[in-house]
Amino acid sequence: MMIFDHVLFDLIEFYGIKVPLKTGDLANIYIIVQHFFAGTFIFLSGISSSFSRSNLKRGIKLFCIAFAMSLVTYFFSVYALPKGYDITIVFGVLQFLAICMILAPIFLKLNKYISLSIGAIFIFALPSLVSYFMNNYTITTDVFMMFGVYSKTFFSGDYFPLIPWLGVFIFGVVFGKTIYRERKSLFKIKFKPNIVNYVGRYSLWIYLFHQPIIIGILYLIFGHL
Repeated sequence: MMIFDHVLFDLIEFYGIKVPLKTGDLANIYIIVQHFFAGTFIFLSGISSSFSRSNLKRGIKLFCIAFAMSLVTYFFSVYALPKGYDITIVFGVLQFLAICMILAPIFLKLNKYISLSIGAIFIFALPSLVSYFMNNYTITTDVFMMFGVYSKTFFSGDYFPLIPWLGVFIFGVVFGKTIYRERKSLFKIKFKPNIVNYVGRYSLWIYLFHQPIIIGILYLIFGHL
């Protein structure tokens, strides 16, 4: 789902192709679909945290990778893209997930009802507070951008603030801790190795390299970027 969405993004942003699904009458519906894609991604990450031996180590490792990715997107925007194009990532999904993984041990130890309450606050209550600040105050700093509060000049090629997305992650943690408390598959049958298993096992690498591959293929098709 993520790869599909990014193909559409590249066609629109880099080649000016008006994809009906994102630029036509279906655009408003597709925004909902996009949030479903992202929510599923984050929810599954929360579930996965209940299986990890060390979420802290995973989080620190992922944060370093995410920082490197931000540098790559910055230099790519400056030296490879036409003037005026910018895909620099500031607190994108990898940075967001890294912070979530670092926080995961807290929610794994808390009572599940307390964790669910915190998650619900992030999803249903705090967004209204963020909206109030954004609409009623002139924000001149991006210090709080990880919480969804930022200035008018702030931009990121990929942006997932803790409010409200941390709540989705917490729900995933609780789901994983509850449903997979015995760390066994919910399916009674064993599936043979397949593409879904492969993608799940190497999801980080697929995330890191799918865009360069997509852009390379589109470059071969259109002959320019």
